[in-house]
Amino acid sequence: MNLTNTYGDLSDKDFKRLSKFIYINYGINLYPQKHVLVKSRLQKRLDALGMKSYNEYCNFVLNPDLNKEEVILMMDRLSTNKTDFFREDDHFEYLSNTLLKFYIAETGNKNLRIWSAGCSNGKEPYTIAMVMSEEKLNIPFLDFIIYGSDISTDALKTAKEA
Repeated sequence: MNLTNTYGDLSDKDFKRLSKFIYINYGINLYPQKHVLVKSRLQKRLDALGMKSYNEYCNFVLNPDLNKEEVILMMDRLSTNKTDFFREDDHFEYLSNTLLKFYIAETGNKNLRIWSAGCSNGKEPYTIAMVMSEEKLNIPFLDFIIYGSDISTDALKTAKEA
C-alpha cells in the first residue's frame, strides 16, 4: 500500500509539530530520521479515526480541546517498547559491584527505592529484582522496593499481567 497516495504525506511541518509536542510533554526526541517510522506507525490511527490526511490527524491530536485519549493512543503507537532481561548488562554489574556498596557505605541506609523508568513490560525491573535478591544473600539487612514505569499503556497492561 502506498501511504502517500492514501493519506497524503506527513509534511516536515506536521512532523516537527508532533516532535515538538512529544518532546515537551514526554521527553522523547524524535529525530528527523524517524519521519518514516512515525508516518507508518500513525497509519492505523488515521484508519481507525477515518481521517484522510496526516495533517488532519495532527490538528486533531495536538488540539488540547479535542480527544485527549488520542494522545495516549498515539504514544502507544510511537513507543518502541524495547525490553530485555539484563538489557545493558553493564548497568546491572555497576548496581551490584559499585553503586549498592557505595550507597550503603556513604549513607548507612539499607532501604533502597529503585525506579526503572521506561521499562516497557517489565523485564528490566524484574532483572533488578533478581540482582538485588542476590545481593540480599550477602547483605541480609538490605531492603528494597522497585518501581517500574513506562509511557505506553499497552506495555504497562502486559507488565501488570505478567
